[in-house]
Amino acid sequence: MKRRAIVGILLGSLVLATLPAMSAAAAPTITPSLGGYVAANHTAPFAFAVSGASWDSAVVTIELPQGSMSVDTSGLALTLQPGSASFTNVSTVSFSGSLADVKTALAHRLTWRAPVTPAKSYLRLSMSIAQYIEGLASDAANGHYYLRSPGALTWAGARDAAAALNYRGLTGYLTTITDDPENTFVTGMSGGTTAWIAATDEVTYVNPLLPPAGQYADNGAIQGNFHWGSGPEAGTALQYSAWFPGEPNNLASERCTVTNWNGPTGLWNNIGCTDSQFGSIIEFGGIGTEQAPFSYNNLASSGPAVPATPDPALAATGSDTLPLGGAIAAALLILGLALRLPFTRRARKSSSNASSLT
Repeated sequence: MKRRAIVGILLGSLVLATLPAMSAAAAPTITPSLGGYVAANHTAPFAFAVSGASWDSAVVTIELPQGSMSVDTSGLALTLQPGSASFTNVSTVSFSGSLADVKTALAHRLTWRAPVTPAKSYLRLSMSIAQYIEGLASDAANGHYYLRSPGALTWAGARDAAAALNYRGLTGYLTTITDDPENTFVTGMSGGTTAWIAATDEVTYVNPLLPPAGQYADNGAIQGNFHWGSGPEAGTALQYSAWFPGEPNNLASERCTVTNWNGPTGLWNNIGCTDSQFGSIIEFGGIGTEQAPFSYNNLASSGPAVPATPDPALAATGSDTLPLGGAIAAALLILGLALRLPFTRRARKSSSNASSLT
C-alpha cells in the first residue's frame, strides 16, 4: 500500500475524534409569539423564546413562504451562514452567534413584513435552532446541515465515516447535491476546497443499492451512469450535475466524484475512488422520518379565525380584530405548538445505524 494511502487512512480515522464536541443536554424549548393577522405590506414584530439550551453558540434558520423578514443585529455579533445574503428584507435567513446573542435576536429583533396581497396575512414559517460547531452550516432552503470534514479518506472511507456520524438525531451521509442552489451553497460552505460528494459509477458501490432487476452486469455496463451512493437518494441516477468541462471523462479507473475541482468552482470531476488526499462534505437531514434538531413549524396552521366583518381600522393598525357581541375583541394571540416538522425537498429513505456525536 502506498505511504500516501496509509497516511490518508490514519488521518481519516481521526475525523470522529477531532470534530468539536457537541452538548448532550436536554432539548431546548421553543416558544413562539407570532401575533395575529397583519395588513398587506405592513410590518409586525414576532419572536421566539428559547430556554433549556446550554451551548456556547447556536445556528438558526428561518424560512417564510410569504412576505419578508428582517433581523436587527445592532450590538449583536451574528454571522450569516453560506447561502444567506442579508439580514434585511429576506424570505430565508440562517445565522450563527453566541447563544446569548442568538436568543436576544430571536426574542427582540425579528420583524415580518406581510405580502402586498391578500389584504391581510398570518405569519407562517419554519424555524430551527441547533448547536453551532466549526465547519457546520445550515441550508435555509432545505433545512439540512452540512459539515466540512478535513480528514483525508478514500471515497468509501469518507462514505462510511459520514454514516457513522449523527448530529442531533440526523444521520450523516456524503452530500447529494440535487440542484443549482444547493451546489452554490455547498461551494460556499466548503470554502471552495476539493472534497468528496456521493456521486459514483462504481458498480460495487451502486449495485447493492439497486433491486436485482436493476443491477448492472459490470463496470463496463454502468460506465458514465453516475448514481448517488449514499443519503436519501442512494441508488438513484443523477438528475442534476455540475461537471467540470470535459468531465466525466469516463476513464475506467475514475469512478468517484469530488466537487470544487481546480478551485472554488462548484464543478465536479470523476477521479479514482481509492485516492485519499481529499476531505468530504457530510450532509445531515432528509433520511427516513428524521427531523431537524430543534424546530418550530406552523405551515399547516389555518391561522386565526377570519373576521366576519373586516375591521375598518385594519389598514391603519396593521392588525385585525374580531367582532364579539357587538364589541371589538382584543387582538388575537396565537399559541404555537413546537411541531417537529422540518422543511425537506428530498425523497426519504430508511436510515442506517449511526453513532451519535451528542
